[in-house]
Amino acid sequence: MNKGKIAVRYSKALFELALEKNVVDEIYNDLIFITDSIGSYSNFMNLFNNVIITKEEKLKILSRAFEGKIHEITWNFLWFLIEKQRDNQLYEIFLSFKNFYRKYKNIKLVVLTTAHPLSEKLKNEISEIFTKGLNANIELKTEINCNLLGGAIVRIDNKQLDLSVSTQLNELKKVLKSKVYTKDL
Repeated sequence: MNKGKIAVRYSKALFELALEKNVVDEIYNDLIFITDSIGSYSNFMNLFNNVIITKEEKLKILSRAFEGKIHEITWNFLWFLIEKQRDNQLYEIFLSFKNFYRKYKNIKLVVLTTAHPLSEKLKNEISEIFTKGLNANIELKTEINCNLLGGAIVRIDNKQLDLSVSTQLNELKKVLKSKVYTKDL
């Protein structure tokens, strides 16, 4: 079975349990806390991918890092993943859980790529526009790509709209190359 299907199955089970126990927001916040913590320490992720480290050692490390700081369901889920030797898929499982959460809360992920950083005021205005236009809550992420020259690339879930200057120039270049122009005498 491939990693994607496994991640979806485990995350769906966790999500359904969180719904049943009415702790969806708490579990989501725990997962954000854990992924932020893991992301802060590159060696932390190696812990889950290392087959030499025993289950007991992994649990001791996780216990020192997270026990008492996360919901009991989240802690039991981490323990379960280690027991089933699925801890190497932790990140994918958490990403899948985030997708279930966003769908449940009607949150659209909007990724806005620009050539230069945006002010907080402009980010807020953009979020308001998308909130009204999509009739959904917006989670806005911004990225910088210096190669854009100007304009923006907008990704909403799995759809993309490329309004960058560099793409428009490339399109114009294609059109100009495809046309044969003759000089009138």
